[in-house]
Amino acid sequence: MFLPASIGNMSKTLNEIILMNNGLRSCFPKEIGLLKKLTVLDVNFNQLIGPLPNEIGGMRSLEQLDVAHNLLSGFSLNPATRQPLTALIGDGGNSYWRLEGKQGR
Repeated sequence: MFLPASIGNMSKTLNEIILMNNGLRSCFPKEIGLLKKLTVLDVNFNQLIGPLPNEIGGMRSLEQLDVAHNLLSGFSLNPATRQPLTALIGDGGNSYWRLEGKQGR
């Protein structure tokens, strides 16, 4: 199972994606960044690979990002430009995580 690029077509209606332990495989499509109203992206305990796309930085409403227990790598997040993110969960299987800038306000 994978997240199709067509997920970007739901940008006006989709507020949360919670797909924990669903057997998701492959990479995130860059179209995930079109989901400007998304507040929760929770895909922990899957088999997602590669880096998260930079387009996630454009998800200005994103409050919770949980990608723990996947095979992701090379993810960098600057909370100063990606507010109002209040929870970043990304340990367990992911190989490189960096949170840049000051945390909190």
